Amino acid sequence: MSPATRFKTRHRRVALAFAEAILPGGEGAPGADERTITRLEEYLGRKNMEPLLPVIGAALTALDATSLAFYRRRFSKLSRQEQEEHLARMAKRRVTQIPIHLVGALLKLIHFDQTPVIEALGGKRPRVLPEAPPSWMQNVFSAADWDANEPLECDVVVIGTGAGGGVVGAELAQRGHAVLFVEEGEYLGRSDFRHSQVESFENYYRNSVWAVGNNIFPIFSGRLVGGSTAINTGTSLRPPKFITDGWAERLGSDDFSMEGLDRYYSHVERVMEVQPAKREHIGPIGDVIARGCDALGWSHYALPRNAPGCEGEGFCGFGCQSGARKSTNESYIPAALRNSAMLLTGMRADQVIVEGGRAVGLRGVAVKNGKRLEVRAKKVIVAGNAINTPLMLMKQGLLGESGQLGHNLTLHPSSGMLALFDEEINGMKHIPQGYGTQQFIDEGILINAANGDPTIFPVMLGLTGRELMQTTAKQNHVVGFGVLAHDHGPGGRVWASAKGVPLITYNLTKADVHCLHQGLIRSAQLLVAAGAKKFYPGLIAMPVLDAETGLQKLINADPGPGDFVVLSYHPLGTAKMGRDRKTSVVDLHQESHEVKGLYIVDGSSIPGAPVVNPQLTIMAFATRAAEHIHAAL
Repeated sequence: MSPATRFKTRHRRVALAFAEAILPGGEGAPGADERTITRLEEYLGRKNMEPLLPVIGAALTALDATSLAFYRRRFSKLSRQEQEEHLARMAKRRVTQIPIHLVGALLKLIHFDQTPVIEALGGKRPRVLPEAPPSWMQNVFSAADWDANEPLECDVVVIGTGAGGGVVGAELAQRGHAVLFVEEGEYLGRSDFRHSQVESFENYYRNSVWAVGNNIFPIFSGRLVGGSTAINTGTSLRPPKFITDGWAERLGSDDFSMEGLDRYYSHVERVMEVQPAKREHIGPIGDVIARGCDALGWSHYALPRNAPGCEGEGFCGFGCQSGARKSTNESYIPAALRNSAMLLTGMRADQVIVEGGRAVGLRGVAVKNGKRLEVRAKKVIVAGNAINTPLMLMKQGLLGESGQLGHNLTLHPSSGMLALFDEEINGMKHIPQGYGTQQFIDEGILINAANGDPTIFPVMLGLTGRELMQTTAKQNHVVGFGVLAHDHGPGGRVWASAKGVPLITYNLTKADVHCLHQGLIRSAQLLVAAGAKKFYPGLIAMPVLDAETGLQKLINADPGPGDFVVLSYHPLGTAKMGRDRKTSVVDLHQESHEVKGLYIVDGSSIPGAPVVNPQLTIMAFATRAAEHIHAAL
């Protein structure tokens, strides 16, 4: 852990007053205090949080300055009622609403991620389950321990072990090729998945990446063997036919129609044992969605997941402790290692070796001790995700001829909706995402269940103060939805920065805003039809609405891009696929136009946002790419 970042004295006073105002305690849960601010300082002291420091400092300064302007007193000297009124005022102003919301969300996350608070709310920590190391782990090595003088040679070197890299490498190993995986993160066993939410972000997730534009929101991805497949909900959806038809038309090949891709999707579904979530693990939220959809005449279904032996622990975002979810760390990577593949963990690849216009290997550094290592290979596959893949290649000056590398970023922006019911929902005791509706998929709207744990639940609420604590105490009666919107704009962009922290620019278009707004309206209609008493849309300035009158208020609202609470888990598209090297980065087999033998097999080269969770699509494309690479070896 990096040293704590100490607030300036005046900032600390404002931060403490801010925390005490929005987290006053009571209703069974303790309130914020000095320990909350100390934990926030420790959290912000981590290297991956550096981009947030100026935003947080500016927000605290603005809060204090505007308090002086309105009340002629500093924020920390206001009464509790005045503090709450002032925070509400700042949350409604376009200039201050995003940074104020950001600081509030961090304070909630830090505070509710403490064991005493979680237990007070009826939550639990992950179990620690013992396990014996399997025999194939003998093919896993730490880069820090590898002798730099010992040569590393293989047929194929793969950077990354997630949905792209894990699949393409395993498929090639099965075909008899010598495969070496390089992974920046570690190979964590089931007993390692025991951390809190904040600790999970540090141990399992890639350095914090934020999209900056007319909204500011985080982009989450994994940094461990298995990549994001090891820390997602397991949802495994095929895109709708209109999406694949669009791919086929734009790329001029029926290979990308659903008929052309069907065998690859089917193969991945068999390997991962994809099947509908079981009702016992879905919990009462499934009954709520079914009841509301039936009343409105909408379709609904149990989401297909790659977790055939699911035990319903509900800690999917912290890593699957039972090993039931067939993420690549539990399926493709073990299969590859059994087929004599090799895995180097804790190695950050930073350079593709190019000789005579052809990729012949890579160089990288051991994260723990800075040791430099080199791998020679016949083929090089980059699968670091749609943000890190273009970053690495741009820093080296590769694949820039088309001007498309790092462009066309889609993020599948996600907002949310919560609702209070009389009946017990007990979302903490069931899987986070197991039921949903695709009634509006043709409009680019996907609505899925989103059971939250005690840490995330308060962050999703736009409430503060006493109302937040009262509602949090009732979370066993709360239903959560995730509302995902199809990207409609030209896409964002990945930029390399001097400090190595990625800079992402991305703006929600009018069509994106409309899609998110309609998704929230449809979610509210469903919840009200199912019997909700109150609902809490993902809008900063509209934190809670009464079921009887709130729906019309939501319909009449005219939200702007910065009004939504937004997250992203699905970055795609930054290494454009196409036939013409002047307008695309990779060809239809995901091989780069400029450097032969160099492939990009991750979300970067997916030819367009699929509307649904992209895990299955990335895996299907990786399976297809493996066929071509095998034939070329």
